[in-house]
Amino acid sequence: SRLTYDVALRYATSLPFGELSARLNYQFQGYRYFFALTRNNPNNDRIRAPGQGFLNARLSVSGIKMAGLDGLKIS
Repeated sequence: SRLTYDVALRYATSLPFGELSARLNYQFQGYRYFFALTRNNPNNDRIRAPGQGFLNARLSVSGIKMAGLDGLKIS
């Protein structure tokens, strides 16, 4: 595909019991052909894959201290 791009945002903040982290990612890939040469497949323009966008999100809490388990953290 001739056109691809990826955009990501990340945010993190401290909480009284750990750290909150959020991530948002968008990826786009323009249309693409399945065959390199149109002379090998005259229908190349008709069967090309359309452009696709993908959105991913992640929310996590890390660094939570557990009572009675000194030094152990859950991420």
